[in-house]
Amino acid sequence: MTTPLGSAWARSVWGRSARRRSALDALRDAVADGRAEVVAETLHRAVTLVVDGGGRVSAPLAPVRGRHAAAAALVDVLPRDAGTAATVASVNGAPALVVRRGAEVVAVVVTALRGRRIAMMWVVVNPDKLVHWNRSS
Repeated sequence: MTTPLGSAWARSVWGRSARRRSALDALRDAVADGRAEVVAETLHRAVTLVVDGGGRVSAPLAPVRGRHAAAAALVDVLPRDAGTAATVASVNGAPALVVRRGAEVVAVVVTALRGRRIAMMWVVVNPDKLVHWNRSS
């Protein structure tokens, strides 16, 4: 069965994707700013942040809950040194934030929204899990 492009279902899926893209663009800009209070403005008040550092990268061991705590933890875990940039890219078919230091991917941030704000963030900074992102083609 095919779904017409103009169907309510298709508009709903594309609308969610557009909202997520917009939220990620705002998060990308806030992360580039580097201040937790700016990042917090992009987050839902009840956001949860889960970080996978794999024991190889300093990261919170338990989920971080709340806008301000999650913003501070995200700013702490993402690198901000020279040559680091975040872009929005497709991850598992959905928009996500990919952070690179030069050509190397050092973090991937997948999100879920509640309304128009980010309510859940899964961040992978574990180098072992980013290997496939950094293989030469």
